[in-house]
Amino acid sequence: MVVEVADVRGRQVRLAVTAPPEVAVTRQEVSGR
Repeated sequence: MVVEVADVRGRQVRLAVTAPPEVAVTRQEVSGR
């Protein structure tokens, strides 16, 4: 799993590509907060 991007949008795409939707959503919530 590679999630090291300065851009929030880029990170979203990385998560969606490297991890399943469930993980991406969870990470989004954590990052949003």
